[in-house]
Amino acid sequence: MTNNSPLNDVTILDATASIGHYAGKLLADLGANVIKIESLEGDESRKFSPYLPNVDKLENSLQFLLLNANKKSIAIDLYSQKGQAIFEKLIMKADILLESWTHHEKEKMQLSHNKIMEFNSDLIHGSITGWGLSGPKANWAYADIVGVAMSGVMNLSGFLDGPPENLPDQQGYHCASIHAASGVLTGLLSRELHNSGGQLIEVSMQESLSIAQEISMQNWDIRQFIPQRTGESSQVNPMNLPGFGLYECKEGMVYIMTTGTAGAGFAGLVEMMDKHNMAGDLKETSNWEFIQTQMNGANLRNLLTDDDKKDETRIFLDHLEDLVTKFMLSQSAKYIYEYGQANRVLVGIISTPEDISQDNHLKEREWFQEIKDIKRGVTLRYPGFPYNLSLNPPSLRSAAPILGEHTEEILKTISVNQEEYKALQKEGIIL
Repeated sequence: MTNNSPLNDVTILDATASIGHYAGKLLADLGANVIKIESLEGDESRKFSPYLPNVDKLENSLQFLLLNANKKSIAIDLYSQKGQAIFEKLIMKADILLESWTHHEKEKMQLSHNKIMEFNSDLIHGSITGWGLSGPKANWAYADIVGVAMSGVMNLSGFLDGPPENLPDQQGYHCASIHAASGVLTGLLSRELHNSGGQLIEVSMQESLSIAQEISMQNWDIRQFIPQRTGESSQVNPMNLPGFGLYECKEGMVYIMTTGTAGAGFAGLVEMMDKHNMAGDLKETSNWEFIQTQMNGANLRNLLTDDDKKDETRIFLDHLEDLVTKFMLSQSAKYIYEYGQANRVLVGIISTPEDISQDNHLKEREWFQEIKDIKRGVTLRYPGFPYNLSLNPPSLRSAAPILGEHTEEILKTISVNQEEYKALQKEGIIL
C-alpha cells in the first residue's frame, strides 16, 4: 500500500515499554516510520495473554499484535558498547525518540537527555513514565493500576457502598500514550514552523490521568468536599433517581438518562411505557404534572432536601423506579435504544465486544481494518482509527513485526554491511 499519510517522512524510534506502545501506534498509523527498539528477549508485552492459537510464543500475544501494527522491529542489546553505538547512529537519523526508561536503565546505558541531544540537536525526545522525570516520586516504580489509583480516578470508580475499582484493561497506559503522541507532534510542529530545534517532551501517567477526575479536585480546593463514588450515576447528577443509570432488559442492558433537561426527559420515557400499557398511574393528572415539571435533577435535589417534602418525594420516586424497572425487563435493549433515538429519549446500549464486532454502523463506515499477517499465517481484523483525515487518512499497512524482523534492513540505513551484520549477530549484539 502506498504511504501518502501525513507523517510518511518522519522517523520515530519507539523504545517504550507497555506504557508507550499506543503512542507509537498512533504515529505509525499516520504514516511515520516507527522503529521498535527491542531487547534480544523481545518486548515484555510479547508474553501478555490472551494468545493467538497455533502461533509460536513471543509472536502470539494479541495485545502486542494490537498495539504494534505498522511498526518495524530491531532486536539489539542496548547495554553493550556496540549496541549503544548502533543506537546512537539511529538517533542521529531520527526525528522523534519515544522511551519510558527508568532511572536505573538510563544509568546502565549511560544515556541522559543532554547526551541524547548531543547526537541530534533537532530530536524531539518523548519521555513517558509513571510520575515524570522530577519530583520526589520520579524514581518510583509504577504499573497501570498504580497510576489509575494515584491519579484520583480510581477513588471515583465503583459504587458508593463498595471499594474503589480499577478501570478495564490499561487505560492509564493508553491515556499517557495519547498525551505523549500529542506532545511529540506538538514539538515536531514547533521545530518545523519556528525552527525551535529539538526538545524534551515529558509525560507523567499520573498527571495525564488526573484530568479525568472532572471537577473533583476543584470540589476539594474550593469546597473542601470529596465527591463520592456514584456507581451507575454520575458526578454531574450523583443522586439515585429513576430513569437515570443502568437497566437490565429482556435482552441486554441499557444506560438511560431521562432525569435531566436534555431530550424528551422522563416524560418521554413514560410515553414509551404507556405505548405498551406499562405506565401504571403515571399519566394521571397529578402524577403527570409532577413528571412534566419536576423530574429533573435540580428540582428533585431541592425536593429531596426539603424536610417537608423529601419523604413524600422519595416514596413517589421509588414507585417510578419500580415501574421503569419492570418495563425495561419486558423489552429488548435494542428496542429501547431504537425507540429512544427516534423520540429523543437519551439512552444507549451497553455494547459487548460481540456487539461492536457486528455493528453495522461501524461496518458501513469501514472502521474495521483487515490485514494478512503472512509471518503468522493468519488474516487479522483490527479496530479502526480514532480519527480520519479526508485527504490522507491513517492506514493499516503492516502487521505487528516478528522479533527482530527488520534488524538487517534498519542497520543498512546506518551503513552496516553484510559482513558487519553477521559479526554483530555472532557476538550477540543483535538478533
